[in-house]
Amino acid sequence: MRFLRLIGVLVGLWLVWMTSAQEEYTADDDFFSFTIPEGWTSDITPDRIQLNTEGSAVTVYLVTQDSDDPTASIEPAMDSIGVTYGALASEQDAPLPNGVWRQHIYSNGADLALGLAQVADGRALVMIVTGNQAEIQALNPQILSILTSIQLGEDLLPAYVDTEVFTERDVTFGNEPFLLNGTLSVPTGESTFPAVVIVHGSGPQDRNGTLGVLASYRDLAQGLASQGILVLRYDKRTLTHGATIAIDETFTVDTESTDDAVLAVDFLKTLPEVDTDRIIVLGHSQGASLTPRIIEQADGVAGGILMAAATRPFGELVREQIAYISEINPDAAVSPQVVGLQTIVANYDAVNAGTSYAETFGAQATYFESLAGLDPLVTSQRIDTPLLILQGERDYQVTMVDFSVWQGAYAESDRVTLKSYPRLNHQFMSQGDVSRLSVPQDYEIPDFVSAEVIQDIANWIDEQ
Repeated sequence: MRFLRLIGVLVGLWLVWMTSAQEEYTADDDFFSFTIPEGWTSDITPDRIQLNTEGSAVTVYLVTQDSDDPTASIEPAMDSIGVTYGALASEQDAPLPNGVWRQHIYSNGADLALGLAQVADGRALVMIVTGNQAEIQALNPQILSILTSIQLGEDLLPAYVDTEVFTERDVTFGNEPFLLNGTLSVPTGESTFPAVVIVHGSGPQDRNGTLGVLASYRDLAQGLASQGILVLRYDKRTLTHGATIAIDETFTVDTESTDDAVLAVDFLKTLPEVDTDRIIVLGHSQGASLTPRIIEQADGVAGGILMAAATRPFGELVREQIAYISEINPDAAVSPQVVGLQTIVANYDAVNAGTSYAETFGAQATYFESLAGLDPLVTSQRIDTPLLILQGERDYQVTMVDFSVWQGAYAESDRVTLKSYPRLNHQFMSQGDVSRLSVPQDYEIPDFVSAEVIQDIANWIDEQ
C-alpha cells in the first residue's frame, strides 16, 4: 500500500493514518519499504513515520534526509523531528541482512536514543528509537524485526553476492512426465567450474527454498556462484507435480527427492561449463539425510555437503519438535499443524507396536515406511566420498543431538569435516535471540544464510 498517494491526490492534503494490522508499506516515491509488526500503530506525516506499541513509551521513527553520509545524517534527522538525544555513548557499524547500518547510541540518564542510518542514491533513511533503556531492551526483537524488514529501493542481496561475476538462466531437466524447472547460477569466465546441486528439505519446496521472507537456497546458490562455483537449484517434484503424486500409492522418499537429485547430477555433466570431476551434492535437512544415498546412487559425485542432517528416525524428530513447540507456546499444541504431526507420531507408535504400515498410514504407507528406513549414518559409511557436515547449534528441528552422532562417528576421520555454528538455526541464519534455541517466529525476521557458512562451503569445495 502506498503512503497516502491516493488520499493526497483526492483531498490535496496530508492526513494522519493510524493502523494496527501488520502490513507492508512502501514510500510514495518507492525509496523504501518496511513491515509494521502486529500490535504496533503507525502515525504517518510528510516528515516522518512514527511507530508505537500499546503499553510502552518506546517510539520508533523513520526519517529521510538528503545525504550520502549515514553518520552525518543521524543527528539532523533527530533534530528535524525534535528528538532529545543526549550524549553520544557509542557509534559503530551494524552489519545486518539488509545491509550495513551506521548506529549511534545516545544516553540521557535512564533514557536512550538510537539512530541507525543507511544511504542509497544520495538519500539517507534514518531509523530512530527513543525510550527507557529497559523498555527498549524488552522490545528489542520487535524493533529488530522492523529494522531488518526495511528495504531501500530494489530487493537487497547479501553482501557476499556479487551479481557482476555470475549470470543466471532457467533450465529444465529430468524425465517425462516429471520434468523439473530450475535456475543455473554460472560464474563468468571461459574455464569450467566446480558444480553444486542443492537438494531440498521436506515438503513441496521451490528452487529458492522460500520460507516466508527467507530464501536460503537462493542465498547459497548466488553466494557460491560469486566465488566461482556453478550451482543448480530447482523446484521440487512435490511442488511441480503435486496433483499427480497425491494419487500415487507407490510414492517414496526416493521418488520425492533421491531420483531427481541423481538426474540433476546427470544434467550437470552435460553442461560445457561444468568440471565433471568436481560435482558436489549439497543437501539441507531431509535433503542432507538423503545426500549419502544420492551419492551412492549417482555416478561420479566428488563430495557431499550435509546441512542440518538428522541421524534419528523421523518419528523421533517429530515427537521432539512437538514437545518443544508445545512448551514454548501451549496454544500451538492444538493447532492443525501440530495435531497433524501428532497423528504421524501416533501412527509410527502403532507400527512399532506391531500394526502394519498399510493399516496405519493407508495410501501414504510406502512413503512413511521409506522415511523410517532412512539411516544416513550407515549409508555414509558405505561410501568413500568426502563429506562436509554442518550444523546450527540453535536448530530446534535437527538438533545438536544428531550432530553429536556424526561427531562420534567421524571426529577422527580425514574424509569427513564437521563444523557447528553457535549463533545459527535450521536455516543457517541468526534471527532472534542468539542466546537461546531458535523458535518458529524467528523465521519471520528477514535474514540471509550466514556469510561464514558460504565461505566455509566455498573453501571446502576448493580443496576437493
